[in-house]
Amino acid sequence: MLRRRYKLKIDMNKDFEKDFKSTIWKGLGGMELLSATVALLTAGAVAIAVWYFTRIPPNVCIYMGIPIMLPIAAMGFVKYQGASLWELVKNFRYFFKTSELPFEAEEHKEDLHVFTMASRRRKERR
Repeated sequence: MLRRRYKLKIDMNKDFEKDFKSTIWKGLGGMELLSATVALLTAGAVAIAVWYFTRIPPNVCIYMGIPIMLPIAAMGFVKYQGASLWELVKNFRYFFKTSELPFEAEEHKEDLHVFTMASRRRKERR
């Protein structure tokens, strides 16, 4: 009697929290819902203010609120390498504030050799 060995291949997600996010309302997470709400309220406030002061038709005023709304919505929805836009801004600010090293590094600018194609061509011609 022959024994058959079946090998089961079960694909598992590498990061369960990343692939199956917890949602609060209609598939939106907490930060996404908050930024969408604030963005819509801001666009509405801009549209009402523009309409009140200029008496432009309301449908045109709505378009004037969109440039104000987009950066606010991007703060909650845009992710780059797992970090939100707000975290990226904080990281860049920290990076530029700490650009000087508090210790003496092994490399010195005088010792660095800058590679260029022009210097390589001169060596090949010799």
